[in-house]
This record gives sequence, C-alpha cells and structure tokens, in this order.
Amino acid sequence: MNTTSQSNFTEKEIVDFSTVITVICHLMTLYALRPCEPLATNINRHIKVVLNSSASDLLGEWKGTFEQLFTQWESIAKQHVKHSVAH
Repeated sequence: MNTTSQSNFTEKEIVDFSTVITVICHLMTLYALRPCEPLATNINRHIKVVLNSSASDLLGEWKGTFEQLFTQWESIAKQHVKHSVAH
C-alpha cells in the first residue's frame, strides 16, 4: 500500500476497514471450531463488504485473494444449505 492511495480515505474508513477484516478473521476462527451455515454465510457477507467498500483499493494485490475467498466461502455456505436440505 502506498501512502497516496491511503490519503484518499478518512481515518475512520481505514479503521472501519481494518475492523471488518479483524471480524472476518474472528468468524473464520469460530467456523474452524464449529462449522455451520450461519457462520459461513456471515464470513461471506463480511468479505463482500470489504470488496464493495470504497476502501477496497487499500487491498492492492490482496484484492484477488479476497475475491477468491468470497467465491470459496459462498460455495461453503451453499454446501451447508445443500447438506441440511438432504437430511
């Protein structure tokens, strides 16, 4: 990240952006302990918030990684739904 791209955002936007990423990490930890559809869906929603945020430019080279994470968590959430319907 260069400082010129950061200067376009307010301090609050950068802090909120960091908070959302921290929440995603926490949710992923909870999911590792107890996998379930609501957690998978919430992780996916939070990743989508990051990608749709005006501060997503701060991701730089990581944006592709977050796009892949979004796709993977979307698939995980759908598998939970499919599994629960089958039972």
